[in-house]
Amino acid sequence: MTADELLTAAIEDARKTYAHFETLATAELLRLQWAHLHDQHDAKTPEGIAFSGGRLALIAAVLKKRGVV
Repeated sequence: MTADELLTAAIEDARKTYAHFETLATAELLRLQWAHLHDQHDAKTPEGIAFSGGRLALIAAVLKKRGVV
């Protein structure tokens, strides 16, 4: 897989995940945020750190849009 293909796949994944997060109730998002914070704290690999950090950023964006943050 080329770098462009990886970037395209990552962008598509982020868009799908963001759209899914928008369907969740705020309380569910807050619980998910808490879980990812703990996952990120325990992450040891670059992939694990990036995964949790990316999900936290998407959750924060949805919460901000709702005026929660």
